[in-house]
Amino acid sequence: MGLDINAVRFLIGARERGASFAKVLMIGRQDLNVYPRKMVQVLNQHGLAADAFLVEDARTRYADPFFAALGAREVHSLDASPFEGAGVVHDLNLPSPGNFRNLMTWFMTGHAGARVSFPARLQNCMEMVRPNGRLFIHTGTNNWCGHGFYQSVPRCSFALEPGQRVQGGTNDPAHGGTLRTLVSGQRPGGHPRAVELLTFCPVQLLIEARRTDIKPIFAQTPQQSDYTPRWEPSGVPASGTAPPVRRNPPVVYAPVRHPLARIFPNLMRLIHVLRQGMALYWNQSIRNRRNFRPIKKP
Repeated sequence: MGLDINAVRFLIGARERGASFAKVLMIGRQDLNVYPRKMVQVLNQHGLAADAFLVEDARTRYADPFFAALGAREVHSLDASPFEGAGVVHDLNLPSPGNFRNLMTWFMTGHAGARVSFPARLQNCMEMVRPNGRLFIHTGTNNWCGHGFYQSVPRCSFALEPGQRVQGGTNDPAHGGTLRTLVSGQRPGGHPRAVELLTFCPVQLLIEARRTDIKPIFAQTPQQSDYTPRWEPSGVPASGTAPPVRRNPPVVYAPVRHPLARIFPNLMRLIHVLRQGMALYWNQSIRNRRNFRPIKKP
């Protein structure tokens, strides 16, 4: 549970975009998994105070001095257990503490969120962010099965409405740890297209959401929107109603066989499988520029 160099750069980029770090609340006291010498180098590059990292000591093990360098006047930590020195002991499966609601300018949750029910986590986290404050999520996505109880996917971040604005990124160790931003295509009717990601290495998900207003969170349960255009002409289903039953005629597909399939059936089957696999990886990997694009590291 902690920040790596990509999360550090992501947070610095958020500060340079105008995010305030005056009051920070961490879910779990976050480790800082970056060598002090590297922290000095990165902070100096961006004109931030690096004095706390000139000498390695117990304080540099945690992210508190990094948030202080970003301008934090208050740095709090919340956890279900005090074993790492969290100042607030609270289980986020339960409603958020009333004395923290609508107060934090920056709220940071790391892999601790993988241990908490996803709807409860998002609702509690956003309730503790004040208007124009930010929620930062740093968690595992692809190939992290078993790391926690829950594994996030990029599209889950779009459940943060109404009253939130989202931008996201991924960190793929297979591609040099490059930060990339998520692009969600739009279908007719305003429904986001499914953004799928196929990788061979563990991938972390970085999400920054801004709370634009104080509104009820999850007043309407988020629904996967892939199929709504099929059952509603306008593409927007009526809230709380089941999709109508439509009896459409079955679609019959006639496969087209390659002429060589009669002569070399096994070879053509192998070629077909390879072509299907390459197309799948190309369309659903981080190389797909319709869904992902590289961004400059801050």
